[in-house]
Amino acid sequence: MRWTLAVLMVAGCDGSTAGEEAAGGANAGAFGKSDGVGSVLDSQPSLFRVGDRNGWTGSDPFYDTIQPILAQRCVVCHGCTDSPCQLKLTSYEGIRRGSSPLSMFEPRFYAVKPSPLESGRVTGDNGLTDFDATERNWRGKGFYSVTEHADFSAMSFLVAQGFENPEPTDLKDEWKLFNQGADGNEWACLDAENVGPDGPPDDKVAARGMPFGLQPLDPKRYETLINWLALGAPPPTPEAQALLATPTAPETVAKWEAFLNQDTPQAQQAARYIYEHTFFAHIYFPANTGEFFQMVRSRTPPGEPIDQIATKRITSDPGVARPFYRLLKVTDVIVQKQHMTWRFDDALLERWDDLFLSTRWDDEVAAPVYEGHNPFVTFKPIPSRIRNRFMIENSYHFIDAMVRGDVCIGSAGHLGPTTT
Repeated sequence: MRWTLAVLMVAGCDGSTAGEEAAGGANAGAFGKSDGVGSVLDSQPSLFRVGDRNGWTGSDPFYDTIQPILAQRCVVCHGCTDSPCQLKLTSYEGIRRGSSPLSMFEPRFYAVKPSPLESGRVTGDNGLTDFDATERNWRGKGFYSVTEHADFSAMSFLVAQGFENPEPTDLKDEWKLFNQGADGNEWACLDAENVGPDGPPDDKVAARGMPFGLQPLDPKRYETLINWLALGAPPPTPEAQALLATPTAPETVAKWEAFLNQDTPQAQQAARYIYEHTFFAHIYFPANTGEFFQMVRSRTPPGEPIDQIATKRITSDPGVARPFYRLLKVTDVIVQKQHMTWRFDDALLERWDDLFLSTRWDDEVAAPVYEGHNPFVTFKPIPSRIRNRFMIENSYHFIDAMVRGDVCIGSAGHLGPTTT
């Protein structure tokens, strides 16, 4: 049977810095020994700890202890659309989704349905993700768990293999391994039947363990991660989730959402146009350093918890009479390839209000309809001079989005975050 990149725990750095030695965080004692682990993260902010980046003042074992390890050693490979075996480790939700042997980008005769995280998400009345219901959703979509069976989970086994079988220190051998490319390594994924205590691995990738081709986790990180998995990979607490997801300046978010959700047909057309040209961005406000937001479509209006609408494309029919455009705070680990920032300030709000809404376009403007994907037809009600000015004034962001994208393989970049 084949075990391989279910958990490709690869790092982009050598694992020897002071910050990484501190990866246990303030709550290392929850999953491992706290002797000295976390001394740096306790005393200063760290981009590796999600809460610090967002100005979060809470405390949670997962956010403070486990997420920094994954951020430092895993997400460089498991942080994009076509992560190995679709295992995305930038958030707890991605961990619970697990893996799938289905490649999103391999050639095939029939298209496959994209599987963005939000497409399987079940949100409770409190606006937070119901992880148990969400996981059941993903099992029905063909994804399998990498944390189930605790000590015998796929993640536990591969991390242990990497720890117990450290890579040779001869860099020439390691360069040869990576230089042959992914095809030469014959990557394969777990089958759901092979996960657990009765699924011993027998191929070369599993034999090397994870992080593949790089240093193993140091003993403190290893103990912390293995103990967390042995406990069943517990999630962050609901209180911590709610605190992390709450904007520090909700009045700024409310001002922008009010602008984007006006009732006139002209305003609705403008809001759709803005959304379909900014959906990829990590939006930030001048007064909220370290906080980023993503514009999403929601079934619920401003003032209520966001109920995100997940569709195959951003231009797809939302399935509701009227979608609302909301600003959802980014709470997962940010990776450079998808960190396309866009400053939303009062000057921009005033400019877009003047550009789109200061004059009446046409007496016959109607609310948006979702028929086809041709933007010249879809946005015909918006005068061409307005569309032209918008594209010119914001061209930097569109070029940035085309150059980068939420993918591991650059040739697939045109698919972008619509298939995350």
